[in-house]
Amino acid sequence: MKEAWFALLHDACIGRRRSEIAARLHLSAAAVSQVLNGSGKYGAGKASTDRIARRVLDTFGAHPTNEEEQKAGAK
Repeated sequence: MKEAWFALLHDACIGRRRSEIAARLHLSAAAVSQVLNGSGKYGAGKASTDRIARRVLDTFGAHPTNEEEQKAGAK
């Protein structure tokens, strides 16, 4: 995958356990692994990566996405 969020996720996992990164994203370690490996429901195209992409960008990206702005507005 060549998308910016995927590169951020990949880089975040270098030298760290995927379970640690998954916890920061509020996702399961299995979901993170499946996305990175292109396996499971994500690899088969049966699940969208949109939610994961938003969380990666919110957590590791430079600019907040709409999901983060909505959370901030709810506080």
